[in-house]
Amino acid sequence: MTDEDRNKWDEKYAARSTDSFPIPDDWLLKSVEGLVPGRALELACGLGQNAMALAELGWQVDAIDISRNGLDLAAAHAASRNLDINWICADLDHWVPDEQYDLIVLFRFLDWEAIPSIVKKCLKTDGLFCYETFSHSQMDRADNHLKNSKFTIKNDDFSRYFPFLSIECCEYRKLVDRDVARFLGRAKSI
Repeated sequence: MTDEDRNKWDEKYAARSTDSFPIPDDWLLKSVEGLVPGRALELACGLGQNAMALAELGWQVDAIDISRNGLDLAAAHAASRNLDINWICADLDHWVPDEQYDLIVLFRFLDWEAIPSIVKKCLKTDGLFCYETFSHSQMDRADNHLKNSKFTIKNDDFSRYFPFLSIECCEYRKLVDRDVARFLGRAKSI
């Protein structure tokens, strides 16, 4: 990402209060139901609602985002709920991970340059990658806010960019407020 991207997100979060926070993603909660909590990583966490939900379920969570302002809001909200999360301010294009995780989570962010290599390096054998982002049909919606279709998933993208994962779920859904592609992949044994 660029400094312009960082500044855009910092400005967006600077105008936000801690009074209202987004709720965690319901599909994520259903996807991890029944899993034994371990180490989790949320990429591009924004305000960290998914990271906080995982921490409440007993996961040891690292959450990374490019926006210091967003992470500061997330950290304050997590502290008010007595949640211990490791917040990491970094650009995913340059971040060099040195940990391995049982679960990696990513919602509504797309970067085919950085994400596959991070997932490949960081996901433990048999670990789960839970990913939801905009499907290509988002561009056809009357309420679409995306300006560029390069930020949407095409039908074969998951298998193309994550050949090292066994696909447990791959689906496309029309939700009330967005069209999404959902992917659950498990790291294959070597």
